[in-house]
Amino acid sequence: MKFNFKIIILLILFIVVFIPRPAEAAEKSKETILHDIALKANLGAQIFSQYVIYESGINLSYSADIKINDYLLLGPGVGFDVFEDINLLPMTLNAKVFLNPNASSVFFNSEIGYSLSWDKSKIDMSNYEYLGGLTFSIGGGYRIKISDNSYLLFNLSYRHQYNDIEYTTFDERKYIETTNYDFITAGVGILF
Repeated sequence: MKFNFKIIILLILFIVVFIPRPAEAAEKSKETILHDIALKANLGAQIFSQYVIYESGINLSYSADIKINDYLLLGPGVGFDVFEDINLLPMTLNAKVFLNPNASSVFFNSEIGYSLSWDKSKIDMSNYEYLGGLTFSIGGGYRIKISDNSYLLFNLSYRHQYNDIEYTTFDERKYIETTNYDFITAGVGILF
């Protein structure tokens, strides 16, 4: 992936706007913002227009969830996906809904956002540029209470990832191909 200014500006804007700053967090109650750190396994396939390539990889993610009420958390998140030939940097808006707000409970979650991407195998090829694309997931899991403010989360979800690839042919024509990834994601995390 060629790092150009629009990608760097997008990343800086995301961090400045969405990641809570220490002064703001100190002003709010400690119960208002919860942190979710998760490690997930992605099992699925990359779907092209004419063929399928099976993919698996891992994801490390963080979200700063704002407690809207006892049942609902909303917040920005960022992650890092590693696959055999491609890396993704998803920036998302996350929602979690708990059926029982104060104890161990079933929960439902969703994410929507944009992923930056780069292909490790073609990084030296100047005629390929990975542009990233829309990402979304929906799933559910179980939350186990560890202490008053800490929970262990087990999650299973469906995730879809679009990825646009711009490339230039030998005759200097530019094309954009959209690839699709479909995953079943299993993860474990801690919410505190």
